Amino acid sequence: MSIDYVILIFIWIIGAFISIFFITKQQKKRFIFAALLFQSITWLNSLIHLELELIAFPIREFPRATDVLFATEYFLYPILYALYIIHEPKKHFLLRFIYLLVVVSGLVGLELILVHFTNLVVYIHYAWYLEWIAFFIMFMLTNYLYHWFHKEYSFSENEERMLQ
Repeated sequence: MSIDYVILIFIWIIGAFISIFFITKQQKKRFIFAALLFQSITWLNSLIHLELELIAFPIREFPRATDVLFATEYFLYPILYALYIIHEPKKHFLLRFIYLLVVVSGLVGLELILVHFTNLVVYIHYAWYLEWIAFFIMFMLTNYLYHWFHKEYSFSENEERMLQ
């Protein structure tokens, strides 16, 4: 068994462990909703990257079904986003923004490890900063949709408070 398959198994185990042991019963609905919302945006993003031949996934779990690496794009990244949204600071805009920058940078770091040390992800016409921008946009869009759905707070009200 190559290191790539060991990493895939490790991704599945870590994702399941996070989902089971780091989410309380009260957080489960929000966790699942956030993961599914991010999963739908990640799906669209991945398909666009594959269609434009920017990224390739040579080793996949379901090679006949999809050209996307299922473990990261549909499982790990949505779980990490849902974890992010549950632990996101609620009050201070600057703190939320710094938290977002740190999480997105960490995910891009994880992706770079996969690119440089495995055959799971291959950048064809792509660079790490484009991935950082893509993750940032996906997080911002999903964040907006998540908070709009739950109506926890309005982004315009927070921005107005910050300007005063």
